[in-house]
Amino acid sequence: MKKSLYTLIVSSITLFTFCSASFASTLKVKAKCLNDKGKMVKCTVNTDGHDLEIDYKSKKYSHLDTRIPAEKIQHISMGEYSRRRVGESIALGILVSPAALFGLMSKKKRDTFGIEYQDTQNKSSMAYIHVKKKYGHALKTALQSITGQKVALETSIAEK
Repeated sequence: MKKSLYTLIVSSITLFTFCSASFASTLKVKAKCLNDKGKMVKCTVNTDGHDLEIDYKSKKYSHLDTRIPAEKIQHISMGEYSRRRVGESIALGILVSPAALFGLMSKKKRDTFGIEYQDTQNKSSMAYIHVKKKYGHALKTALQSITGQKVALETSIAEK
């Protein structure tokens, strides 16, 4: 009796762990992403276990749709730290107006993610994503799962 109960518990834990890991790396979330004009527009962020996919809702921005292989992702930041990293990156690249930079620094009721990656021409690129707070932890877990990297938070930077 004890042996069968032990076997049932161990197999349940194993199944739960396997399903949790699989769920964590597969996610589809409605979000807002930074477009080429410095505005946040509706998009969908997908992780399928190997890649991060960003699909813009509007056909006007379909040329910005991106599929990023997990191995090409160099750095993931979240929260205020991601706003600063993206703001610095954009300011250095002189891609948008100062009004857009001000918008990046404002506080919102959303979690923000900054993702640095190498594009198909091996140039450093950046994706900036806003998700509702209730999806922030799930996206963080999925990104960590597919890349094997820790997500840099404001608190971890302040401790260094």
